[in-house]
Amino acid sequence: MKVHVVVFLRKTEKFYDNAAGEYAKRLGRFCKLQITRVPPGKKVPQPEGLCVLVQPGERMISSEKLAEEIAAAGLRGVSRVTVLLPGGEEIAGDWDPQPVKLGLSPMEMSPGLTLTVVLEQIYRAYKIIQNETYHK
Repeated sequence: MKVHVVVFLRKTEKFYDNAAGEYAKRLGRFCKLQITRVPPGKKVPQPEGLCVLVQPGERMISSEKLAEEIAAAGLRGVSRVTVLLPGGEEIAGDWDPQPVKLGLSPMEMSPGLTLTVVLEQIYRAYKIIQNETYHK
């Protein structure tokens, strides 16, 4: 499966880049990961496959539920997942299909932290799907 994470910001702090890079490396076992940084004010790329929009205040789901959603998408023949991380940007689009809206927390986070947490949760979901333990 191809997972495309679109984050709306120019730059993140180095420690977030390092953490995101570690999860990107780990995810290489399970999926083809692409991370696209979109500077503020630029056009949103057309999402492909299952589209997830991550925003504060939206419904939250468990890691197990995320794993179920990814696995179910694969069983339906969906080969791409697009995850949109607005990073404070107000984004809207006339996308087909409309994105599933999810939240990580009722609190707002920096875009770098949001990216890191989303990658960690995708990694955790794949570990669950493979029936592998997550913690060492």
